[in-house]
Amino acid sequence: MKDANYLFYIEPYVHVSFKGDQILLYNTLNRKILEYRNNPDIAKIIKHAHGNSMPYSLIVNKDEIEDVSLSTFIQETRELFMSDLLPIRKQSLPVNFYPLLNFQKRSKRIKDNMYSTLGDGIVDYLYEISLYINSISSQYHSKFKDAFKQFLSPAIFRSKEELGVHDIQRLFDQISFSSLMKVNIYYDLSCASKIEKIIEIMYSLSCEVVIHSYYKDILNSTVLLSDNILQNLYIDFPLDLKEFGNVLINNRNKNVKYTFIVENYQDFSLVEEITSNYRLSNFEFKPYYNEDNFSFFKENIFIDVEDLLELGLNTQDIFTNSVLNKNEFGKITILNNANVYSNLNKSKLGNIKKSTLKEILLKEIKSTRSWRRLRINARHCRDCIYNKMCPPLSSYEIFLKRNNLCNI
Repeated sequence: MKDANYLFYIEPYVHVSFKGDQILLYNTLNRKILEYRNNPDIAKIIKHAHGNSMPYSLIVNKDEIEDVSLSTFIQETRELFMSDLLPIRKQSLPVNFYPLLNFQKRSKRIKDNMYSTLGDGIVDYLYEISLYINSISSQYHSKFKDAFKQFLSPAIFRSKEELGVHDIQRLFDQISFSSLMKVNIYYDLSCASKIEKIIEIMYSLSCEVVIHSYYKDILNSTVLLSDNILQNLYIDFPLDLKEFGNVLINNRNKNVKYTFIVENYQDFSLVEEITSNYRLSNFEFKPYYNEDNFSFFKENIFIDVEDLLELGLNTQDIFTNSVLNKNEFGKITILNNANVYSNLNKSKLGNIKKSTLKEILLKEIKSTRSWRRLRINARHCRDCIYNKMCPPLSSYEIFLKRNNLCNI
């Protein structure tokens, strides 16, 4: 460009997103944002800068800097430490490094041959396994029978099958050298004929083990779990306070977490009262959508821009959101009939009695059903300039049949 003597560039720690004439700049260091809507002049500048060899940079001359749109944009971004303007001289200009895709086993590199050597290390991507050993047989409220499709929790199944110890052992024999970090076991402790053998298998793994069960099942259980195994008890409403008190008295495991399934503000208030009265510190809420509490979800689950800024995302977090789903990546769930899922709202991947773990995981990573289910590809979200900053899609979106659980 004639008389070009200035380099204007966006700092590499600034996330830039543009959709049409909508522009978003987010400084990952100070959590400041600039948003331009219906501004074709700024959009033109960003689109031009985006395609250069040094991303989001422009070589401009003195006359161009005096252009009102460019001058205003430079001033606003510099004030928030998002950009810089440097004179081009003989000395070296800054070298900026931007993230590059390094997802070695990504879909396009996986061959149709399911037994290719490329898949040999795919088990290393497995971080968390959830095992549904059996169906709950207690008085778990029937309206929560599908809760496990919104968030992993004890479930009521039509099938009374139980996941066999032999099948569990065969599964873990295939991942003994993997990066497995956590195993969730969903079990009706009142039918604890297998739990000791299952726990014995878990001891050979160097990972966190959590036993999940319905709180009333503790009353009919003779199982004594060691304190190095976390027990997660699920509590629904209406709550029988007498039975809940008996659970606290009779449960001999000291390493316990309490998960309260809430549907409304009344449930929230009760949880606050219960946790205060019983001095419970290790607990959490799991909102349950019952088709009649959308306003409750909208007020408590939906996110807005302020929520996104509080997340404190860095450039790596944002880049990851464009490649994989952090909510679901590396996780599988196996039901009591041995069927394997990456998300329980989607079709099964296979069955551990009929397929190897490698075959099952290759099928998942070649698809976009869960591990690579991204907002940048999702209806509504793909047209939003905040799509890479939002938390990844979860089971709630599938269950509510709505991707944009937000107020943006």
